[in-house]
Amino acid sequence: MTDSGTLRDQQADFTRQMVMEAAKRVIDTYPIEEFTIQKIADEAGMSHRTVYRYYPTRQALLDAFTDWIEDVVAPLPENLIEDPDDVTVTVRLAFDRFDQYAPYFRAGLILASQGEPLRPHRQKDRDRQIREELAGLLEPLEPERAEEVYAVLRHLLGAHTWHVLHDRFQLHDGRAGESVAWALEVLIEAIKNGNHPKARVVRDTDE
Repeated sequence: MTDSGTLRDQQADFTRQMVMEAAKRVIDTYPIEEFTIQKIADEAGMSHRTVYRYYPTRQALLDAFTDWIEDVVAPLPENLIEDPDDVTVTVRLAFDRFDQYAPYFRAGLILASQGEPLRPHRQKDRDRQIREELAGLLEPLEPERAEEVYAVLRHLLGAHTWHVLHDRFQLHDGRAGESVAWALEVLIEAIKNGNHPKARVVRDTDE
C-alpha cells in the first residue's frame, strides 16, 4: 500500500471515529428524534456530504454506531456462554453492560423499531453463537422442542428483554439482570429434568 493510500485510510478511520463520538454526544444531549445524519454532521463539525459518504442512510449510521458501542465502548467477552450452567453469570454481565450504557442501547432499539431491523447480519451471528453454546442443553430434545426452548432462552438473553424490564417495569441497578438470571436458572433446571414445552395436541372440533 502506498503512503497516500495509508494516509487516506487513516483519515477515513479518524473521520469515522469523529462521527461515532458525535453520534454519542447527540444521544447524550438531544431527543432521540434528532439522531439524524445532519445533526450528527453538525455536532462533528463536518458537512452532511462527508458523513453521507460513509453512512448514506440513518439506518447505516445507527448500525455502525451500535457496532461501535458494542465493540469499542462496551465490549463483551467473545464467548458469552461457556456452559449452560454459566448462563446466569452471562446474563448478569450482559445486563450490567446494558444498564451502564442504557442511553445508547435504548436509542438503538427505539430507532431500529422505527425502521429496518437492527444489524440483521450481527443478529444472525449472535444467534448462531448462542445456539452453539447451548447445544449441550438442546441436543437431547426433539428438534421442535429444542427450537422452542432456544427461542425462549435467546429472547431472555437479548437487549429487548432488558429494555422492557428496565424502562417499562423500572428494574434498575442490576435488578433486571438478577431477575432474568433467576428465570433462566429455573428454566434450565426444568429443562434438564425433562420439563419443557410439550407437543401441541390439535383437537378435532368438528363433531
